[in-house]
Amino acid sequence: MRIALTLTLARLHRESHASGVFHAGCPVCAERLLAEFKGTEQDLLELFDRHVAEVQRTLSRMSNRRHTHLAA
Repeated sequence: MRIALTLTLARLHRESHASGVFHAGCPVCAERLLAEFKGTEQDLLELFDRHVAEVQRTLSRMSNRRHTHLAA
């Protein structure tokens, strides 16, 4: 969930074309990004859910790859 949140915030920052620095663990940065978000709260939740699924797929592939190499 933390990885998905970081991914969501990083992508929001990139898409906002905001000048300035974004730090993934900075609550002030997160608050600023979320305040500037143009979509609805539902849009934001759906974006986060997509990122959770993306992270889960990636971690699953990494785990499968590791098990394949260990079995060989």
